[in-house]
Amino acid sequence: RQERWSDLIELWRGRLAQLGSVEARALRVDIAACQLDKLGDPQRALDEIEALLEESAGHADACLLLERVLEHGKAALPLRRRALSLLRKNYDAAERPADVIRVLERALNFVNEDEKPSLYRELGSRLGIAGEDSRAMQHYAALLTIDPTDADARKQIRQLAERSGEHQLYALALVAAAEASDEGAQQTALLLEAAHAHRDLLDDKESAIELYSRVLDADQGANERTADRSSSLSAAHSLAELLADSGEDSRRLAVLERLADLERVSAVRRTILGEAARLAERLGHADRALANWSRRLEGEDTDLEARDAVVELLQSNERWAELVKALLARAADSSLEQQRRSDLIRAAKIQSDQLGQIEAAIDTWLSIRQSFGDEPETLDALDRLLTQTSRWKELADLLAGSAGTGRDRAARMLTRLGDICRQHLDAPDRAADYYAKALGVDAANHDGLVGLRALLRVPSCGPLAGEALAQA
Repeated sequence: RQERWSDLIELWRGRLAQLGSVEARALRVDIAACQLDKLGDPQRALDEIEALLEESAGHADACLLLERVLEHGKAALPLRRRALSLLRKNYDAAERPADVIRVLERALNFVNEDEKPSLYRELGSRLGIAGEDSRAMQHYAALLTIDPTDADARKQIRQLAERSGEHQLYALALVAAAEASDEGAQQTALLLEAAHAHRDLLDDKESAIELYSRVLDADQGANERTADRSSSLSAAHSLAELLADSGEDSRRLAVLERLADLERVSAVRRTILGEAARLAERLGHADRALANWSRRLEGEDTDLEARDAVVELLQSNERWAELVKALLARAADSSLEQQRRSDLIRAAKIQSDQLGQIEAAIDTWLSIRQSFGDEPETLDALDRLLTQTSRWKELADLLAGSAGTGRDRAARMLTRLGDICRQHLDAPDRAADYYAKALGVDAANHDGLVGLRALLRVPSCGPLAGEALAQA
């Protein structure tokens, strides 16, 4: 009643030797409580409790008093650490795992920041063993936020998510760790894993799209590093697929173009650029479509699909000057004569009809003549264009040369027909007619003269052969 607490404690100590073990332990708890509550001396209280617990491990009342030491305002941090260690040891001895977890969680409120990782790891392990997977994941998540490079915490939280199905917690933990990281490669790896979780485990495509986009944004300026490029490449492939499924073509176009920057396998890159170009054309972005086809041609200028696509795209958008350039380039590289001829003729017609470039068109038609001879279409075009530009001497030379060439060709063809009918078809009358026509075109044609002489003795056609020879 007089609050002489020290004297009371001494009185109690004097009685300890006279009490049985149970009563003595209860009195020692009272002594420790008096020291803590009345004298405000957590150090002496803890000494008393520790001595008691050495005799009676896991003593319930002593442990409760230890928990009060943890929260006591005058207890310094080293003293609290000591109390926590005693509680952990004695609750384990008494097989009270839930109480160990409870006091460890309370300890998170007063320990230093550098001590928290070990507590989080211990709590995660104990809660996992106890089957409280969600709570265990929360502690591993906190640990991962402190150290995003902690591979063990990442592994544990993943395994707990697989066991419990708490994939949402798993994904949230990865994102939180990524946001806490200041190292680019680590951040993108965590975001990428979280995105995969949303896509594959949670079927949350919207969140997956957001996270894959964050990976690409985070690596925008760092894709020279191999690890970063690998993360970006994986994110870009996944994002392109998800955007295709959701019909977000405008966003997908940008992702495909970024993916083409990242991809190093040439065959895959060609496919991606082709897809991007076709998508851009479908969206009405002709310039972007042409840019993507051009990027494909930079790596392989013999890419026929890309060349054909560029030509058709320029044609549909009536970009005549660029179309002429593309046609001439394709003709120069083509190994197919018919394709080359077609491209040159098409380019020449565009030069004259669409661009009004008459001189350039004449040059193109002249190159066609040089490569493919005096075809009627070529001669007609040159006749018209040279007339239009009053280049009369060139036109006269052209027509004179082509006339002689035409006669020779016609004569050779007619005599060849005559030879076939005379030598292989047993048709001398038809043969005589062909030879006569050949001499009508060129009276000095040697093969025609020889053929008609051979037919002079054939009764059915001898008179025709003789008359044709006489005229020749």
